[in-house]
Parts: sequence; structure tokens; C-alpha cells
Amino acid sequence: MARDQKSNSELAADEVQRSVSALAVETRQLTHPSDTAALLARLRGVQSTLREVYSELAAWHERQDATTTTGTHGDPEAPIRVRAEVALREAAQYGVDASAALERARSAQQVELWFDELKVDE
Repeated sequence: MARDQKSNSELAADEVQRSVSALAVETRQLTHPSDTAALLARLRGVQSTLREVYSELAAWHERQDATTTTGTHGDPEAPIRVRAEVALREAAQYGVDASAALERARSAQQVELWFDELKVDE
């Protein structure tokens, strides 16, 4: 593949970016707490999948030849791929944390909906 063409991974990432941008706009239109229940569950799934992407990218960097270009900033002896791998593993961990936070938000939102239902029943 010529480098002036985007890879399937790049095309997929572009599609994700467009979808997430559209979602950001759509979330401004939410009017009821119940609108967010399914959205939070799906976002948790998306975050979990992104964590997998970061982990796969980290593993790719780990498999690269140790002769990869070394950096000039920071530790010049550390290959760039190692720094990229560490940063991607960190991003994957943030993905785990974000997924857990989204689950906590979903759980709290479910409690809020339950209390709202009690108020309506009174």
C-alpha cells in the first residue's frame, strides 16, 4: 500500500471520530434522565473496546525491532517505540478506569430513575 493512502485502521479511526463527534452533538439534545441509561451502557462498551485498541497498539510497539529510531528528547537511549508502548499501556489503563467510571455513572443514574419513579407513584 502506498503511504499516501489511508490504511483500514486509519479509515476505521476516522469513522469512529466522526461518530463520536456526532454523538457529542446529539447528547446536547437529551431532555430526560432516562435518555442516558442505554447511552451510558453503550459508552462503557465503547470505552472497553478502545482499551483493547490501545493494548493492541502497545503490543505492536513491543514487537517492533529494537533498532527502531531513538529519541532526542528525554532519555536518548530509550527507543521511541518503548516510550510509545508505555504511553499506550497507560492509555489502556485509563480506558479501564473510564469504563469503571461509566459503570458507576450508569448505576447512579439507575438509582435516580428509581427515585423519580417513586415520586411519580406517590
